[in-house]
Amino acid sequence: MKARAIGPCVPLPAAGTGATGRITYGANLLNPEDACIKWLDTKPPGSVAYVSFGSFASLGAAQTEELARGLLAAGTPFLWVVRATEEHELPRRLLDEPAASGAAMIVRWCPQLDVLAHPAVGCFVTHCGWNSTLEALSFGVPMVALGIWSDQPTNARCVEAAWGAGARAPPRRGDDGVPARGGGAVRARCHGRGRGRRARGGGEVECQGARGGGARRQLRPEPGRVRGVRARRRRRRGEVEGAGSGGKRGCRL
Repeated sequence: MKARAIGPCVPLPAAGTGATGRITYGANLLNPEDACIKWLDTKPPGSVAYVSFGSFASLGAAQTEELARGLLAAGTPFLWVVRATEEHELPRRLLDEPAASGAAMIVRWCPQLDVLAHPAVGCFVTHCGWNSTLEALSFGVPMVALGIWSDQPTNARCVEAAWGAGARAPPRRGDDGVPARGGGAVRARCHGRGRGRRARGGGEVECQGARGGGARRQLRPEPGRVRGVRARRRRRRGEVEGAGSGGKRGCRL
């Protein structure tokens, strides 16, 4: 069996075309709040930490508060996606003031591709689900990786150790896996260190998905391989029909 690596399948705008407008897959699991794009428009380039843990991951109250304290300690504006089912975990006593002042914005869902493509976003605090990881790599946004379950811890390790595209938030000792606040990692990614990977990492992934890139080539079947598959099917049909001769109609596959 021959395996083929396909991807990334992220709708990247064509490089050098100056294309503007929404970047979308054409569907959303939840209804995005577009107000966050206008909020990002008011922020300096590379200054905002974007925080999202996808459509299924859940942090719990202790982890949510620890993350909130880390974001506040980082001293950088942040856009935080918290699904409606998780809003009760938010430490409102900590977040109401920065939200009212414009230093923070909390939404239930957002157009993630547009957010990652926005110049104001300097880093992505993520659970490292595969879609989010690919999207951040595609747009060259440095990550603060907080893998929670399934493939996410492995993806987080790759983000830090293999690809050099971010840093993991390590768990604190004796806290049942609750991660350290990570304010230093957020500051580092949003204010200088790591932000230079936006052009390099994004460009490499974009080249793979562009016309003539490696991902596009992998999607094209080799003519010889296709002819071989068809020939094997014809032979199998002939064998089955031959076995069914002698008054019985052959079975066609």
